[in-house]
Amino acid sequence: MLLVLAALAAPAGSAWAGESRDSLIAEGARLMAGQAWADLLAGNTLKGRGWATYYAPDGRKVSTYKGWRVERRWWMDDAGRFCQTRAVDGAETCEADIYRVGDRFVVFADDGSPRAWFRLVDGNPENL
Repeated sequence: MLLVLAALAAPAGSAWAGESRDSLIAEGARLMAGQAWADLLAGNTLKGRGWATYYAPDGRKVSTYKGWRVERRWWMDDAGRFCQTRAVDGAETCEADIYRVGDRFVVFADDGSPRAWFRLVDGNPENL
């Protein structure tokens, strides 16, 4: 299965539009545990508008954006959080709050605001 991390427009009435995390949970969002998230990503791709990111089972991460390509890495830390080096600047980040809302996912920033929405796409359509 390939996951493509894609920044998407937020669903109408969602936390992206300024609602709280609690509101999103009330809409049916489920917290993804770190290992469950890693299991879902391994061997898959997340895809957005003009970009795609492939998460290889060995911890390699390949991102493309408008002809630009960069390899980074991803892993699970000792606290069970999903961690990765960001494609844009190579900074390390660990996500503790990734929620699933139907076929979409949302990551929250440390201040509790929604940072990114994305979809899970099967396969490796970009052949990364």
